[in-house]
Amino acid sequence: MSVPRVATVGPHLLRHLVSLADERDVSIDEALRRAGVDRGSLDADSTRVSLSQMRLIVAAAGAALDDPALGVELGRRQPVTVLGMLGLAMLSAARIRDAIEVAVRFQLLAGSPVRWRLEQHERSLAVVAETYTGDPSVDRVLIDAAFAHFTRMVHDVSAGTVRPERVDLARARPADTSAYERGLGAPVRFAAAQDAWWVDARLTERANPYADPWTFTSTCAGLEAEAASAVDRRELVARVAARIAAELPDVLPLTAHARAASMSERTLRRRLADAGTSYGALVDDQRRRLTERLLAASAPSLGEVAAAAGFADARSLRRATRRWVGMSPTEWRRVSAHRAAQHCDGPGPGKARDGGELLEAESPVQTAVVGGR
Repeated sequence: MSVPRVATVGPHLLRHLVSLADERDVSIDEALRRAGVDRGSLDADSTRVSLSQMRLIVAAAGAALDDPALGVELGRRQPVTVLGMLGLAMLSAARIRDAIEVAVRFQLLAGSPVRWRLEQHERSLAVVAETYTGDPSVDRVLIDAAFAHFTRMVHDVSAGTVRPERVDLARARPADTSAYERGLGAPVRFAAAQDAWWVDARLTERANPYADPWTFTSTCAGLEAEAASAVDRRELVARVAARIAAELPDVLPLTAHARAASMSERTLRRRLADAGTSYGALVDDQRRRLTERLLAASAPSLGEVAAAAGFADARSLRRATRRWVGMSPTEWRRVSAHRAAQHCDGPGPGKARDGGELLEAESPVQTAVVGGR
């Protein structure tokens, strides 16, 4: 599964990652530069990065910091208030359960790099976390950060009266588990079937000490409106991306796409920018996706791949693949063939490798990433 290149991930975790690296005198500026992320832009709540950018930065920072419990430390640093309006909705919810449910319901607006879902069990409520970066070392950091953040949020909302009963992690038990149990606030069970944060259902029925029904209603209404707007933006971007893919190797002028969408070129350009992308970024992403499919097919020559993707020649293709994945087309083809062979030995279509259900289909678009990459 390829890593989504949609800029939907909020800046919160990266802010704390940069801060932690600075505290430990470790520079991750080169990783930020390679990902096209400007350090200063992380101060803006409107900033969004793609999961592929997040993967690159977290992988580099993890190697530089060499901290097995890096994710736990990052998560516990993030109070409920980092979520802005969503954090206020959680704080004003009537019950702890309502706060948890609203966090999961509007998680995409919070820009979480991890997908959460709720599971109701007989005596417990489980928050199950899933990642899809394709890099196990990065997934571990993101999962740990998500659960430590959840522990911190519930602690904040309940004024310290509610904590998880246990945390399950679907990985081998490390030599030292003390940092996990301190940061996650509960016993940790390793080698579990899935990554899950468990809380006693009776505790979630407790009244929230900060509850205010008027604030909760107004913040939820604002979140609903923001969610509807986000869906509209994603649908527009998806339509333009699909049209670009259908026209390759030809690249139509933006005016043609504006006419198809019944709007002016200026309006389309602005709406794409509102969605965090640009026409050039969408063209580049569709070329990348087509190139990846053709290279995986093995049969076409590099000249044929270049022509099909709209490049002038194989040399232009090589420059593009170096920029996209840091490999030549030949190297990328070899890696793709190896991955295809591994998948043939893995689970069948529609099955998750680790036994969990797959997420919804990935978006076929790439929004413009911070720094203009």
